[in-house]
Amino acid sequence: MNTLINKGRIPFSEDYLFMINNTKSLSKYLLYYPKEFLSNLNWSYNIDYQTFMELLKSATFKDEDKRRILAIVDVNLLTQDVDTANLVLSIIVNSNDLDLSNDVLPLNLLKSSSNTKLRLQFAARMISRHNELDIDTYLKALGGTYSIISDKDKRPKLPDYEFNRELLETLKRVGYISSYSPVKGKDNLPMLKVNHSTK
Repeated sequence: MNTLINKGRIPFSEDYLFMINNTKSLSKYLLYYPKEFLSNLNWSYNIDYQTFMELLKSATFKDEDKRRILAIVDVNLLTQDVDTANLVLSIIVNSNDLDLSNDVLPLNLLKSSSNTKLRLQFAARMISRHNELDIDTYLKALGGTYSIISDKDKRPKLPDYEFNRELLETLKRVGYISSYSPVKGKDNLPMLKVNHSTK
């Protein structure tokens, strides 16, 4: 079947899709007809993990296209493993489309991904759109020192990195923290101390 797809002998249609769904040729079919695929995302696609990864890793689609593909696959595929979560998070952050219909998905992505930079970028953008209770949940999903930020009685310190600054600036902008200040940590490393307003 791959040979017929490569030669353009199988046109893109719902009838042919019905026959190709659930076969190893599905990714080849969708990659051969990328414009048609993106124009018909409302059709019934049975995209398994292997097909999903082939589509996401393909240079055929831009991040904005891949972001649209994320919306039509089984949500469980998005956090199948660490590498998948990293790839999905990268696509979401790079496409700047944070409209996630599944409320649990952002938290699962934060917990499943191992890419600190992407996790912090994603969390900062999600936090800017949510209320204090949701912000607590995002910080706890980040884990470690980030989860301590939600304790208003503590003044945790984070390494002075660009993406920690971005997160703290977002938290300050939405009024979750009052400020953050540069301090020296162990071994004289530059740190950022979180300050909560005292009421």
